[in-house]
Amino acid sequence: MSTDLSTAITCATSNATSVSCNRLHRLTQAANESLSKNRIKIQMAEKKVTEMMKAVDKATEKLNALNQTLQIVIEYKEKLAGIESSLNTKYLLDLMHLNKVDREIRRMRIIDEEVTIKYNRMLALETRAERLRTKLEDKANLDEQRQQHQNLLDSQHISFFAQRTTSYSQRNTLNNYQINDLNQGGAFNKTSGIFTVPVNGLYYFYFTALKTKQGLSGTSRLTVQIAQTSPPLRVLAKGYMDSSDWNGWFSVQFKAIANLVVNDRIAVQLLEGSIYESGISGHVTTNFGGYLIVRL
Repeated sequence: MSTDLSTAITCATSNATSVSCNRLHRLTQAANESLSKNRIKIQMAEKKVTEMMKAVDKATEKLNALNQTLQIVIEYKEKLAGIESSLNTKYLLDLMHLNKVDREIRRMRIIDEEVTIKYNRMLALETRAERLRTKLEDKANLDEQRQQHQNLLDSQHISFFAQRTTSYSQRNTLNNYQINDLNQGGAFNKTSGIFTVPVNGLYYFYFTALKTKQGLSGTSRLTVQIAQTSPPLRVLAKGYMDSSDWNGWFSVQFKAIANLVVNDRIAVQLLEGSIYESGISGHVTTNFGGYLIVRL
């Protein structure tokens, strides 16, 4: 409207022709129409801008929501990274533990192999020991059989022979001996001088000695006997020598045969005088011996 007025004033002032004014008027109208259209466009543009602003606001809200979601995702990712780090650490620890277990298993296998080897060696040693034990038992059995056989032989050949190498003057005592080279059956004890009968039978005994001269013993007599010292006590034989020769050396010899039973004990007893021995090696005169004649 202000544009039309300006145009009219312009036309009146300038005294323009009507043609020019008309043309100007048309131009003015066209300008107004164009301006009106532009206003409409501007309004539409403003409306679109408003709509776009609303869309931007919505987009902004969505963006904020996405940012919040992204922050949550980032936090979750950080947590996942922490969990992953923890899992990696645990994995490394577990791997170290597994390696340690693997080494321990290998060591146990080595130990098991060594134990197996030692066990096999032990079995071999036990086998050898068992064989040796069997051999020793066989040897012991063989030795026992031999000993039994020897004992049987000795029991079948019972005999003994003993000698004194020193003088003897202890009266009313049993005569003991230093030499005992023969003792089949093992029935004679040279320390006690006693023969213990091993089997029932008929036995033969003998004794020889040299009487000490009267100048040393103080008597001209020598009395010795072979006696059974176990109950019933009995004299089996007696040897007697009486010489008035002050410096004489005289021998006494006697023997006995008797039926005896197991565990009868036989020995020589000095009753009177003194038995002489020179002590010279190889020159022994005091002898006591005996043997089994026959079993009964």
